Amino acid sequence: MPRRNDIAKILVIGLLAISVSMTAQISFDEHFALAKQGKLGAREAAFTKNCGVDRASSTVTYGRSLDENWTFKRVSSVGNGRDDAEMDFLGNVEIWSVDGKARFLNVWFLIMDTGNSSNEMFCLDDNGHVLTQESLNVYEPVDGSNVGWRRLRLVSFPGTAKARVLRSVFLNDAGAQISAPKLSKEDLGESNGHSSPDLAQDLVAKVSRRK
Repeated sequence: MPRRNDIAKILVIGLLAISVSMTAQISFDEHFALAKQGKLGAREAAFTKNCGVDRASSTVTYGRSLDENWTFKRVSSVGNGRDDAEMDFLGNVEIWSVDGKARFLNVWFLIMDTGNSSNEMFCLDDNGHVLTQESLNVYEPVDGSNVGWRRLRLVSFPGTAKARVLRSVFLNDAGAQISAPKLSKEDLGESNGHSSPDLAQDLVAKVSRRK
């Protein structure tokens, strides 16, 4: 059986090979439109392929958060997208499990009154350790007063070694890489934000509860 470090190296090679061309699907609305049809966007398809998981052979569970504390609870379906929101906060998570073990998480966080959203995708091994994490941060100002931005970050976790940043780029509205825009210090910090890999196991535990 391949060791965890070997698996991580294989994932890194595959993700880097496709990361240049497979960056489409850069908003929650794009994701949700496809999720309602049981389909994947280009980023999801590339990430899950290199994670070694397939939707058709996985058990898919869903979770949702409707509050600013991101209190995720298990739900029965992908839901109704933004229409599920009770306030300006909406969190959605999709977990794929194989043989009872979570292998892939796709998490979206939306703050709709500001136009901020983020997407975290995690690839886990059979022991629940995160092998790779892709973070997408998006700012689309609701009043159109400022120029928005999109930043994608890909990180691997090779065993006990320090996390390795494989890619950190800005994207245009078509998902293609662009030069870094001139941002304020606050926006630059927000663009590079990402969740701890511990979020994966936390969400698996919460969404596994049926009540």
